[in-house]
Amino acid sequence: MTTTTSPQNPAILIPGPVDWGALPLVRCPLASAPAIERLALASKRGRMPGFRQGDPRGGIAFSAAVWGAPFDRELHGTIQEQGDAGIEIRFTSPLLLKMPIIFAVVIAFSIWPGVWLTDSLIPGSWGWPPTWMWYLPLTILPLFYYLPRTWNKSVQAAWASTHETIAAIAKELDASVEPVSSARA
Repeated sequence: MTTTTSPQNPAILIPGPVDWGALPLVRCPLASAPAIERLALASKRGRMPGFRQGDPRGGIAFSAAVWGAPFDRELHGTIQEQGDAGIEIRFTSPLLLKMPIIFAVVIAFSIWPGVWLTDSLIPGSWGWPPTWMWYLPLTILPLFYYLPRTWNKSVQAAWASTHETIAAIAKELDASVEPVSSARA
């Protein structure tokens, strides 16, 4: 297990493989409309970055930004009414696809033109093997080291940011945060 710290949470444990389905839930004594209003007000005051009210027909009551540089996520909250007990907010955190697509496009469109550029800089009279035979392994093999490390660091940062955002939501709503396992029992 890895431990990361933040000002809001002294220690957030990050298990080996992150289980995005095991995000904690928030139990709040308020009804859904006043809860959303409080979160919107917190967003206007700068305490809830990236907050947007969702489409109730889509099941998402609100969303907030989750930072996982470079691969950010979004925290979606769905609200379930619990009668007189208030509401229960469950969370999902889907990956925003913008940055992975940019990474893929930049990698794809920078490696092959690099072969042509390098080939034009090395005269054929030097007797080297064709440029692509040594250039492609030189540029592609480091990706197998770099991309998994970048992905893992991003997932850990997003995991910590998700828990910090959930704690901030609970604080704004004067609510309690509970693990999903205890809520299912």
